Amino acid sequence: MPKKQTTRLNVPAGTSQTQIDCAVRSFYLDRAAAGCASATLTWYRQYLGALVDWLTAHDLQAPQDVTSDQLRAYLVDIQHRGLAPRTVHHHASAARAFFNYLVNEQLLPEEVNPMRRVKMPKLPKAILPAFDVADVQALSDACDCERLVAALICP
Repeated sequence: MPKKQTTRLNVPAGTSQTQIDCAVRSFYLDRAAAGCASATLTWYRQYLGALVDWLTAHDLQAPQDVTSDQLRAYLVDIQHRGLAPRTVHHHASAARAFFNYLVNEQLLPEEVNPMRRVKMPKLPKAILPAFDVADVQALSDACDCERLVAALICP
């Protein structure tokens, strides 16, 4: 199978932007063009912004320079800030979406996608409390026909 050709990100001359900045801008544009909701775009800006800040602080300026171990270190840093497991998972999800986008756009070869080998952080499994007899009776009383009562009682 032939290798995919990758395209290099063009950084405007005379700016302080890095290849990662340009890649993130391209990702945001793609998500907006795909019709993502405003809240989704804000979500990406929040979580990818944190990733870009971390990468910049660690002198990583090009997507192809980022390794799986560096992304794991980023996630560990976030975990050590005491953030909720769901928030840490959001950071990992945003990074995964970003790097997968770069691969899909042929801006990064699949074999160097740093998220390819990073496992997603585990989320705690919530065990919901069971209904008691009074709860089931209240639900049954709210049903206005026998079919709904049957659906409630018989799974």
